[in-house]
Amino acid sequence: MKNKILFAFTFFCLNFVNAQSYFGYLNDNYAGVHSVLNNPANIVDSRYRADINLFSFSALATNDYYGVKFFDLVKSNYNFERDAKQHPTNSNNFLTNFDVLGPSFMFNLNKKSSIALFTRVRGISHLSNINGNTLNDVQDGNNASYQVNNQNFSIASNSWGEVGVSYARIIMDKGQHFLKGGFSAKYLVGVYSGYAKANNINMAYNYTGNPNTSTYTSSGSLEVGNLNSLDNFDNPTDNIGTGFGADLGFTYEYRPNHQKYNNSDKDGETSYFKDQNKYKFKLGFSITDIGAINYNDATVSFYDVNTTYTDAEYNANSNFNSLYTTINQIKSVKFKLPTAFHLNADWKMNKRFYLNLNTDFSAVAAKVKNSSYINNNVSLTPRYEVKWLSVYAPISYLEYSGLQAGFGFRVGPLFVGSGSVVSALLSETRAIDGYLGLKIPIYQKKIKDIDFDKIKN
Repeated sequence: MKNKILFAFTFFCLNFVNAQSYFGYLNDNYAGVHSVLNNPANIVDSRYRADINLFSFSALATNDYYGVKFFDLVKSNYNFERDAKQHPTNSNNFLTNFDVLGPSFMFNLNKKSSIALFTRVRGISHLSNINGNTLNDVQDGNNASYQVNNQNFSIASNSWGEVGVSYARIIMDKGQHFLKGGFSAKYLVGVYSGYAKANNINMAYNYTGNPNTSTYTSSGSLEVGNLNSLDNFDNPTDNIGTGFGADLGFTYEYRPNHQKYNNSDKDGETSYFKDQNKYKFKLGFSITDIGAINYNDATVSFYDVNTTYTDAEYNANSNFNSLYTTINQIKSVKFKLPTAFHLNADWKMNKRFYLNLNTDFSAVAAKVKNSSYINNNVSLTPRYEVKWLSVYAPISYLEYSGLQAGFGFRVGPLFVGSGSVVSALLSETRAIDGYLGLKIPIYQKKIKDIDFDKIKN
């Protein structure tokens, strides 16, 4: 049996197995230009004089319907739809999010300010508030009658590119108390954007074995926007959107031993030991992805789905315009960026060991039409960090997917990790992610201190 027209659009996002960015790595004091992704303030007073990203990507898929084990996935005869453990509810959710950072760099303008330029490609897809008890019934090859009531699901897929500039400056440096702030401005180009929003949809499918007598009966209304963009993957320039975005962030550091990092050498020159982390405790707050992308050539269609049709009619006319009544059409689609709040606390336990608490919360509701959002999460990450090496083991609680454990490391210019690899190896998981990157780090010069008195010699 063919996919039913009501849900034909739902599984595009399940086939985009991508999605939250760089678990563990963004908390590293050697994250460099990547630190602008969550908080642009972090590029100033960095452990780098300059940092050049050659290429890096992060991808994640999270849901509350499918559960899988890593070693099952690598089996040659493994079929995801058939073998994955299912957890259906009346309101299941799926979210994917990929993030590619292209050629980008940061450098210090002077002792109190830094700048970064970055290029980025992103994509977020989601299916929210769908009745998981009927998902199997709407897949190919499952010939059975079913009924769905009071559906108000939301589906959206948006991909876009960014070209951005970030500026960060030290705002306050008063002994124990240190504060810095940063701002990013982004020019956005959107491609492959589309959404559907169901409004109190009911559907009953009566399967008889005969396509001429097997019928669909539906009621309610459906709003569909910019589907042509998703249909035409061969020509991404067919429907381009443009817009602007912004990020804003601040970071406070408590430096109880600030005196030993701020002494004068024998010639009276002040040395700040920029190669060292001076804080005992650090707290960061940021708002990211403020803005929107406008698709002026897009079309939004509103359908009355109160109708009855057969399998044969569906097979001959498998599109919304032929099966449902068009109530209204408007031009232009506006896609709002996945605005989010980030709160990060970092405790320096000793010279090499740190403990980080990070929270990411979406400011966009899943039920909003054509919305893209991050999944809310809280993570606790112990970290070993020195100049050429960092090792981190994030433990996260992800919306939809629950508790996840991961592992990652940085060795000079290379960093690799996952926020869910440990969970996937040990037990069933509902989230899979990973990231990889290569950069050219240019570290701060180490102060020459022959007698180890924290004074430049």
